[in-house]
Amino acid sequence: MHSAAATNLVQYPCALPVRAMALQSRCTQDASARRLAHPIVAETVQHHVPWLNNIRRGRLRVRLRSAAVGVPQQQAIENTAAAATSAQPSEQNSNFQWLSHWYPVHTLESIDSSRPHAVELLGKQLVLWKSGPDGSWNCMEDVCPHRLAPLSEGRLESDGTLQCSYHGWRFNSSGRCTEIPQAIDDKAKAVACSSSRSSVITYPVKEAYGLIWVWPTAGPAAAAQAAAEPLPVSKGMLAAWCEGRNKGTWYRRELPYSWDILIENLSDPAHLPFSHHNLTPTLKRSKGSLMPFKVIDIPQSNSSEDQAARPAYCFKHQPPLIAFEFPSALSPGGRVCFTPPSTVVYEYDFGPYKQQTDLVAVPAGPGRSVAFTYGLSTVPRIDNAAILKALFTNPKQLPMLLARAVYQWQPAFSAHLNMNKLFDQDNVFLHMQDRQLALRGKSNWSSDYYMPAPCDGGVVAGRLCCSIYKAALCPC
Repeated sequence: MHSAAATNLVQYPCALPVRAMALQSRCTQDASARRLAHPIVAETVQHHVPWLNNIRRGRLRVRLRSAAVGVPQQQAIENTAAAATSAQPSEQNSNFQWLSHWYPVHTLESIDSSRPHAVELLGKQLVLWKSGPDGSWNCMEDVCPHRLAPLSEGRLESDGTLQCSYHGWRFNSSGRCTEIPQAIDDKAKAVACSSSRSSVITYPVKEAYGLIWVWPTAGPAAAAQAAAEPLPVSKGMLAAWCEGRNKGTWYRRELPYSWDILIENLSDPAHLPFSHHNLTPTLKRSKGSLMPFKVIDIPQSNSSEDQAARPAYCFKHQPPLIAFEFPSALSPGGRVCFTPPSTVVYEYDFGPYKQQTDLVAVPAGPGRSVAFTYGLSTVPRIDNAAILKALFTNPKQLPMLLARAVYQWQPAFSAHLNMNKLFDQDNVFLHMQDRQLALRGKSNWSSDYYMPAPCDGGVVAGRLCCSIYKAALCPC
C-alpha cells in the first residue's frame, strides 16, 4: 500500500495535498542538507564539475575545475562539454508543438486486427481499431459519448464499425455514430446520430515501416498538416524498407517511467557493460572503462546536398541534435545519434559491415513511456554453402559465420525475449531514478547529477533538450 501510494504521489505531484507537498519539500531539503554535511560529499561539492550552471540565451554554459579530475580526463571532459555546448536546442525546438508530430503507437506485425486496442499517447486515452479485414487502422478517443465507457472494450462488427459493449452504439471510421439500439424510431435515431454530440473525436493515422503512427491533433487542418509532415525515421530505415531489406522485427514495450528518463537511458552507451552484463557474449563488466566521446559534424541545413550527405543513422528531413563517436563494448567503433523529440539511433562497425539499431521513446503519460526498437544490418545473409566452404578452406572464419547465421535465423520471439530481459535489467534503476527526480524537481537535474566522465556528454545533451521540450508545454 505504501509503495503504491508513493508511486502515485511521484507520478502526479500536482495532485498532492498542500500539507503533503510541504512535507515533500521539507524532506527533500533535509536530505540535501544531510548530503552536504557529509565530509566526503562536502569535499566533492568543492570540486564539483557542473555541466550546466545556467542556460542563457539558449546556450549551454559549462564550467570545469582542474582540481576535480586529472589532466587527461579533464581534457576529455572539455571535449565532450564542447560537443554538448554545440548541441544547444534552437528557438524552433523551444517552441516545439507536442501535438503536431507523428508518434508510433503499435506494431503492425504483432497487433491483433480482430479487436480494438487501448493505447495512451501524451496523456490521451485512445483506441486503435481496424475497419474490416481489408480496411485501414483508425484512431479515436477511447470514450463513448453516451456514458463515457471505453470503446477499447468494444467489439468490431461485420460492417466495419466499432460497437461499444455497454449499450451497443456503433461508430464508423470517421467517428460518426451509425447505430443507437435504444432509439424510439428511425427518425429519432437519425436525429441523434447526426448530432455532433454523438460523434467521437478521430485522429490521423499512417501505416508505414511496420508501425501504426498517430498524429494526436484532430480536425481538417491537423489532417492536412499531418499529411504534409514526413515520418520521423532514419535514412537507414527508409532505405531498408524501400529496398526490401526489412528482415527484422519491431519490438514494443510499455515502461513504468517517464519519457525523459527513457531518452536519457537510450543515449547512454556507458551503462551497457554493467547493467547488461552477459546479455550478449561481448557485454562484460570487464569492458566497462573510459569511453571518450567525439562529436560528429552532421550537416545542419535542409538543402538537398546536406540531406544527401547525412549518414544513415540520421533523418533525411531533420538534422540531429547531437551525434557522438565512441569505442563500444559491442564493436571497435560505435556512433550514437539523438534526434528530438523521440529517436536515438546506434550504429556499430563490424568489419566492412554496419549494424544499426533504431530506438524510439514515446511519451505515454505521467510516469509512463513506450519504447520501440528495430535492428538493421548491412551484413550479407549466410547460407549453408558459405559455411561448408569455410569449414574446408578457412576454418578460422567458421565461428564468425556461425554467429552471423544464428543471428539471422533467430526467430522473432527469441529476439523479443532478449529485449524483454534488456529492459527488465534497467527497469528498477530507471523507475526509482524517475521517482527521485520527481521528488527533487526535474529542473534541478544539473545540480543533482554529478557527471565528471566524458561519456556523460550524450546524457547532458539529451537532458538539456528534454528540459527545454518539457518547458514547451508537454501534455504529460
